[in-house]
Amino acid sequence: MDKLTRADIKILDTISLLNDNQFFPLPDGVYKILKGVIDKETIAFMDYPTFSTLVSCKSKRISMAIMLLVRHKYLEKIYVEKEDELFLKISNFGKSFLLDYHKKHKLKYKKKEKQIKRTIIHI
Repeated sequence: MDKLTRADIKILDTISLLNDNQFFPLPDGVYKILKGVIDKETIAFMDYPTFSTLVSCKSKRISMAIMLLVRHKYLEKIYVEKEDELFLKISNFGKSFLLDYHKKHKLKYKKKEKQIKRTIIHI
């Protein structure tokens, strides 16, 4: 991976924040946070700066980005036997990359509102 996109940085930041608080997500959990889906699992993460910052991204796009971040060693997968599932963890390489990146770049994440297309209007 030559250069990470802003979406990749948001994915790494989200997983890093979760891991710092001892949470380990599946790709779908990362997608729900970035998309701004509010449910029982994600309501605790609404304060995260990355929450609802990629509302236009599809689940497939985020899954592909996560796969590439794992392939290029920014992320690792950890197996949880109780759940029989592989969860995401930021690698030491990913942590050092984010640290260097944030020293050089001041990012302000802008939460985006979902555009709801009205189907009935009163004129």
